[in-house]
Amino acid sequence: MAVFRQVERIVVGGDAQGRRLDNWLFSHYKNIPKGRIYRAIRRGEVRINGRRAKAADKLMDGHEVRIPPWYQNQPPPQPPPPLKPQTIKQLQQSILYENEHLLVIDKPAGWPVHGGHHRQCGLSEALSRWRSSDDECLTPAHRLDRETSGCLIFARSKAVVLALHQAFRQRQVHKTYVALLSGQWHHALARVECPLSLSKQSPRKRVVVAEHNNGKAALSWFKPIRQFSSCSLVQVETHSGRMHQIRVHAAYHQRPLVGERHYSSAEQRAMNAHLRARRLCLHASCISFTLYERHYCFIALLPQDFTEVLRTAML
Repeated sequence: MAVFRQVERIVVGGDAQGRRLDNWLFSHYKNIPKGRIYRAIRRGEVRINGRRAKAADKLMDGHEVRIPPWYQNQPPPQPPPPLKPQTIKQLQQSILYENEHLLVIDKPAGWPVHGGHHRQCGLSEALSRWRSSDDECLTPAHRLDRETSGCLIFARSKAVVLALHQAFRQRQVHKTYVALLSGQWHHALARVECPLSLSKQSPRKRVVVAEHNNGKAALSWFKPIRQFSSCSLVQVETHSGRMHQIRVHAAYHQRPLVGERHYSSAEQRAMNAHLRARRLCLHASCISFTLYERHYCFIALLPQDFTEVLRTAML
């Protein structure tokens, strides 16, 4: 029979200031599988100052974290298998830029930023296994959905992570996306400002437009690039970084993204079936920011699978 430890309550010190809860737990409980840690967070077994916590919650000096009783006889995790040569080649080809502070990736569609239920190795884990060293902390500064391609910034030290997180909070990071929407987008430039909240009714729709402005503020600008017979290619700028923001804002205007499975109707999906989109047609094309008094701007070209859908739309 498995033996349990008692519940722990740890007061966070200054070295954890600004760290994500999940990353902090990974570093303190290296023998506990990440899936078990995420499951404990989802179930409310991990708490911050007595309240339910989320994996992305940021720790502050003085926070009290409740740790559940892990199995005491939990065997150490098996070392991960070596990366396949084709995976290493894909990672090499995806690098847009790197210096002593940053590693910028043109994220391929299909890669989650972190491993989860259906994929043990995410992009972050793969890069760490390929490029990690004892004195380097390779951490994503933000996230993209699994099916979204494009610019993704990794920080190479804790100080850079904190600096970029502050830039995101102060709206000093500018992000531009290219999206393919169902139907015609007739607005020359549309401001979409709808508060968003997590859905409690639908397991498919993780985010919904909040009623009575009770959600978190979210602002997107949609600008058409080209109109096709059944869809529209648009440029989207976001002034907030909410989960699924572009997807939900587009669906709110009855123009869900091509390849959308959660925020579109069966009729809308059937209308775009001829495009044969194998994934969500959303691409993070540009990101710019200032770090340590130096301005950066990175551009990722549309990947082949996205351009193939556009060629089909032209027919």
